[in-house]
Amino acid sequence: GHNTAARKLYESEGFVVEGVQPEEFHLDGRYVDDVLMGRMLTGPDGPDGPAGAALTT
Repeated sequence: GHNTAARKLYESEGFVVEGVQPEEFHLDGRYVDDVLMGRMLTGPDGPDGPAGAALTT
């Protein structure tokens, strides 16, 4: 896929794929998908929960 290193970084910080827009961009002579990623801001996985606290200490 396109930009695999960036996606791995985002996933390591708690981001998950929330959607895909197929062939959204034309890069280097080919169409690539736009992968939409997000991370919860509240709850146990958000920055105020235990998982988020571990990222800031």
